[in-house]
Amino acid sequence: MTPKFYFFFSLVALMCGHIVRVIRWRLILEKYHSGRAAWYFLSLVVGYLCNFIFPLRLGELIRAAVLTKTSSCSLSKALGSIVVERFVDLLTVAAFVLFLIIDGGHSKELGSGLVFLSAGACLLYMIVFSKAGYIKRRTYQIASLFNQEIKRGILNFFWGIRLLNPKLLTPRKQQTFLITTLLMWFFYGYSVYFLSITLKISEAHPSTPLFELIYLRGYLTSGFLQIRESAQFSAPLSTYLLGYYLIPIGLIFLYVLMFSPKSLRKMRLSEVFRNLKPTETENIYHLNAFQNPLDQLNFFQSYFFEQNKLVEKVYRTNSDIAILRDLSSGSNAITLAIREKQCEKIRKLAFGDDTPGLHQQVNWLNSVRNEIPVAPVLGLRRDADMLSYDMPYSPNNLSFFEVIHTLSQKTNKKIITDIVERLEKNLYQSNRLATDQELLDYSLEKVCRNLEFIQRFLPPSLVDPTKIFVNGVELRNISFFEEQGFFKNFSRFINDKHVGTIHGDLTIENIIIKGDRLDQEIADAWYLIDPNPDNIFNSKWIDYSKLFQSLDSGYEFLGKISRIEICQNNIRFPFFKSAQYAELVGFLIHLLGGTDSLKVQDVKLHQIVNYFRLIPYKIRRGQKNCSAYYATLVVLLNDYWNRYVQKA
Repeated sequence: MTPKFYFFFSLVALMCGHIVRVIRWRLILEKYHSGRAAWYFLSLVVGYLCNFIFPLRLGELIRAAVLTKTSSCSLSKALGSIVVERFVDLLTVAAFVLFLIIDGGHSKELGSGLVFLSAGACLLYMIVFSKAGYIKRRTYQIASLFNQEIKRGILNFFWGIRLLNPKLLTPRKQQTFLITTLLMWFFYGYSVYFLSITLKISEAHPSTPLFELIYLRGYLTSGFLQIRESAQFSAPLSTYLLGYYLIPIGLIFLYVLMFSPKSLRKMRLSEVFRNLKPTETENIYHLNAFQNPLDQLNFFQSYFFEQNKLVEKVYRTNSDIAILRDLSSGSNAITLAIREKQCEKIRKLAFGDDTPGLHQQVNWLNSVRNEIPVAPVLGLRRDADMLSYDMPYSPNNLSFFEVIHTLSQKTNKKIITDIVERLEKNLYQSNRLATDQELLDYSLEKVCRNLEFIQRFLPPSLVDPTKIFVNGVELRNISFFEEQGFFKNFSRFINDKHVGTIHGDLTIENIIIKGDRLDQEIADAWYLIDPNPDNIFNSKWIDYSKLFQSLDSGYEFLGKISRIEICQNNIRFPFFKSAQYAELVGFLIHLLGGTDSLKVQDVKLHQIVNYFRLIPYKIRRGQKNCSAYYATLVVLLNDYWNRYVQKA
């Protein structure tokens, strides 16, 4: 047979390998981008062409940039996917080389460089996966040397690599990933094999083993330089190598021109590189996954220092979703904005001992949906020790917290009034009085036990003294109230002992405003999410206290504080309370009959309980702002004591 015959089969095998590579690449990015195959082939062909011209595989960067420009895939995800696939390729080649070494006598044909590279790949794999925590911490520390924008880019890139880990695919897709990897290298191997036969027949032997020449030195030099060096030894060798590199690129480019969308065919190649900015779709779903850059940096800090392992657990049990935004707040459940099969939704998840609470939440939403506006439950899922349910997601629907400073105070008051009136009319309908045991359990469980936890885990220099300075103001510390027996007799200060059905977590974060309905009836412009109906003592004043928790003590802003100064029993931190908040608190107090009314007294008492419950949760999650929550609790205790206990 002629050399051209074997060369033809070499090209066919090489083309098959490229096709399988695109299939595998799409599989890696499937959760984030399910674009046309033509986009991937265009990215591949432009990247390979640049690899032919430039050394050090610089074409891989261009490949990621082209995919970002022509589709909705973010640059960090595109780069991360290429890093993942190249690392897997290196491990595959390493396994192949080690097999041949064990088989005996074949390592010389591969070249010593490839043997050393394979051993290095295995060593790198063991270091990365055995020292994952160390690697993550060092990555964060290196990124912190740069400004916030560059820091976010670096961390987002490495976070993307972690999320694109094939281990996070479903078992079936892991099998597909493995099969495509082996099949791709099967075709590449036979492509080199047929090319080597072609060169032997043509008596155009390279000075370097062919596999090493293409798949090792190709990482260091360009195809053009390889051909230039080969021309010094043999003209046929350089001719075949030139055809081997460029003919598949030409064929793929021809496919792109024939089968790509019209908009892609009309795009000039220069436009791809001229303005490498994210597309509109990427802006919605990728860069704005965290609307506040500080939120994203806080999340990265918890992840890279292994303080937020639940997100990886979520991916292992929900590997077909893309997480757009972490909306979790003050509960053990996880709340995420996700994309699943190109459909955006909100997903609530709980694991282990927290699943009964989430199931109770679903039951509550279903039981009151005809009485008050609540989020519809789209589906309930159980998987081993996980429970989850979905709610609809719309970009027009934002939490009250996000829009409260955008809306007029007139609109804000209308919303609050409508919520209060509808809850009073349709939900708070019970004449049962709590038993003494319920009141005692409420006091012990929510106050006394959490007090012990706080004293055990917060710095003694902060909690032990009888006096504390919060932002320069001297206040009675928690130890003072303990000495006065305030916590042991806590239930005695509760005035209204009626219990019934309540929401249980009515912060402004859990009130969703429909932006497209605000110009219509206010009654249709809001709904509630994330109830916590089991509080031992289910008083409606707990719901009011949650509104006060947001508006009076700025709960949502406490979690966003970036700097807290603590020196012994002196703590300083920025405390946010806007004029809008202050006015709305005054409006609520007026609705309840004034500051001295028993209703407001109960609301402020339950607000104290809210922080007793909140602080241990924040401590368990490793959040650094726990001392700010503690200082806020002290402020609330002093306010209550001065207004209602000391006066009496």
